[in-house]
Amino acid sequence: MKPLLRKMGMVVVIVALLFSLRDPGQSQTFLSDTSTVRCSGGIVRVNDDAFRVQEQCGEPFRTFMKDGDQIWVYNFGQGRLVYYFTIFRDNLRRIQSQRCDIDNRDCLYMGR
Repeated sequence: MKPLLRKMGMVVVIVALLFSLRDPGQSQTFLSDTSTVRCSGGIVRVNDDAFRVQEQCGEPFRTFMKDGDQIWVYNFGQGRLVYYFTIFRDNLRRIQSQRCDIDNRDCLYMGR
């Protein structure tokens, strides 16, 4: 019985060590889906066209490509959620949000 407990203890130590060695610049990403967002110009919904999104929300904080989709990132100010709009063929296909943490570069306050 004692050798088994010793092995289990070693496994716990190894797992703890692996977690402590992870890159501090990598944060876990927890995204929540939503169907609407209130922007300064009005509400945008999934399936709105890209022109309407920009008309209601303005220019994105940044954009990037992921798996063939264009992702528009909106950061409406310090202490708020960051929104990721998935644009495919000029339509808003998905809206995801994330609480800001210090490791997320999309949470930097840029005076918006």
